[in-house]
Amino acid sequence: MNKSNILIVGDSFAQGACVPEESTITNQLEESTKQNVINIGTASNGPYEYKAIIKLMLEKIIKNSKT
Repeated sequence: MNKSNILIVGDSFAQGACVPEESTITNQLEESTKQNVINIGTASNGPYEYKAIIKLMLEKIIKNSKT
């Protein structure tokens, strides 16, 4: 069975800075949707970093998720 992926791109809020692991957006989404959640949020990111991260990583993530 193929499972869908949810990709989180963002800054420290997306990353879950200063939040217990069980309270992060990633963890909450995984528990509520039962989907694979990939978080590539990093502190201090902004729109230009989001675009660069998506451009560099999205194709690789999709390719590796098809296995």
